Amino acid sequence: MKNDYNKTKQSKMGQCIKEARLKVNLTQEEFGNMLGISISAISRYENGRASPCLKTLIHIAATTQTPVERFFDAPANQKQMDEYHDALCRINDLCLRFSLQDLKLIIKLLQRMNNAKD
Repeated sequence: MKNDYNKTKQSKMGQCIKEARLKVNLTQEEFGNMLGISISAISRYENGRASPCLKTLIHIAATTQTPVERFFDAPANQKQMDEYHDALCRINDLCLRFSLQDLKLIIKLLQRMNNAKD
């Protein structure tokens, strides 16, 4: 069931990536060249067979002038979107206080907690 949820999220993200690319009138080849990644990677992202890493996703957002939140399951109405954005900003501010090594440790711990929950 968790795997189906992840596939659905990848599919939604892929559709958003494709919409963002088409919004700026780029082919997959042009888009890949701008991002420095292969056409096959773009195709996998758009078809929901793979998800870009966060760094690539941020680059996609910047290239298409699309808010990065658009690629995630973000709330639909403006009030919820503002709250969601504020929460992301607070998380970002907290993360800046930690070293990269500490952040990696936190991520590992969260992953273990998530795996234990399943």
